[in-house]
Amino acid sequence: VADMSIFAARFPWITAATVTAMQTSIDLAEALPLDSQILADLKVLTSDANAQVILGAEALAVLGQYAKLTYPKNDARQRVFGQDLWAAAKSDQEKMMNALEHAHMECVKPTYNTDLIAKGYTATEIANLLTIADSIKANNNLQEDAKSERPVTTQERINAYNNVWQQMQTINVCSKVCFANDPAKLEQYMLYPNS
Repeated sequence: VADMSIFAARFPWITAATVTAMQTSIDLAEALPLDSQILADLKVLTSDANAQVILGAEALAVLGQYAKLTYPKNDARQRVFGQDLWAAAKSDQEKMMNALEHAHMECVKPTYNTDLIAKGYTATEIANLLTIADSIKANNNLQEDAKSERPVTTQERINAYNNVWQQMQTINVCSKVCFANDPAKLEQYMLYPNS
């Protein structure tokens, strides 16, 4: 901006609009989130999903105790809620979601529902199995969307930075014509500082 008249004298296409366009390109590039921010956001989404997995494991553990109380002498009925899969589900969002949905499906069957409720397991606890499964699914979808968008935002950021870089290269080349005999000015417009 300070040397606009010098540049315009040699390169009439460098105008105030050129400077404005360059500043707009810089502003757009600076507004894009860095990959470190995208990764941090992704970690938050993962943490949210994992927190729901922990809640799911706790809810299943409570159901498991009620199943033992409800069917103390019938191992088959105790384990109908999918207990064999629960250990693996504690570390896997998809498996936890499936385990919760399966447990809920069994809990609402009339025979099991009546027996569990008679022992004190509540309708709210039964409904909560599905609520947690839905929450895991929603958080998982957000997490997967963020993962799939990362390459897109990376490409957008690269394009924006390259656009600014190309404009800087153009100004650098022009400065070599405008300030051929002025080392201090040439230094101002260098793309890389002198060592």
